[in-house]
Amino acid sequence: MYAHTRSQACLQILPSQFLLLTTIERSGSEGSLGGINALLGCPLHLPSTKNLDESRWGSLSALEKKTVCHSLYFAINWIRELLNAFSTQVAARVDNVSQRVRDETAVKLLKRLRNLM
Repeated sequence: MYAHTRSQACLQILPSQFLLLTTIERSGSEGSLGGINALLGCPLHLPSTKNLDESRWGSLSALEKKTVCHSLYFAINWIRELLNAFSTQVAARVDNVSQRVRDETAVKLLKRLRNLM
């Protein structure tokens, strides 16, 4: 049980560590997040959506339900942080980001926003 609690603690501080990373990247790259933009497109591995079906949900153990809920909670927080960080990259005020990169970032942001819905 200790390993589970420890990994959960790591996930809880991930958004603040990401915020620190984006701050450092921006300060060293004149506002650009180009050095870490691959994070925006990285896949999230989550429990199957079949587990959310009413009939399947009832057959899950308490630990499985907790795992599904925590997975969704941490995924939502991660996506929220990605949206907050990378939405600044589509604004015209970041001079060293090309229009092509802005467009690609906007598409990735919309995909992440769709993930939340």
